[in-house]
Amino acid sequence: MPAPEQWRFERAGTSADVYAFGSWPNELLSGSLPFTGPDFRDQHLRNDAAPLAAAPTALAALVEEFLYKAADARPSPANILARLARVTEAAPSGGLARLQQVDRANVARKGEIGRRASVQQSEAERRSALAATAMQALTRIAVTLATPSWRQPRPPA
Repeated sequence: MPAPEQWRFERAGTSADVYAFGSWPNELLSGSLPFTGPDFRDQHLRNDAAPLAAAPTALAALVEEFLYKAADARPSPANILARLARVTEAAPSGGLARLQQVDRANVARKGEIGRRASVQQSEAERRSALAATAMQALTRIAVTLATPSWRQPRPPA
């Protein structure tokens, strides 16, 4: 599954691999792919995957981080391994459980910030492409108007 930076034809690194990796645990925990189309590009650039309500809090937060829009916000492979080791330990109690819930809320907030930034970047790219096309059309019109009518090809009879 291509990461948002790949949909924008930017340089992709390890964080793009983390994003791609994130699709299968997300599917295992939710029962469906994070994005089902039909416009996959738009979904990867603008939409968040549905929250993983049925998964343990720490595991759900980690898997949700895999699909952050901002590449720098995704966990590194070493961080993933360390956190998975903690997730497989005994279930947290009391304060630790509350801390994990707060962390998950923070993960959701960061995810939303990344999603908004991705939407803004995509909108800027769309406007830039429209402006370039308009300039091309205006240049063509200007050249046509600047060419004397006796030099312009005549339509076929």
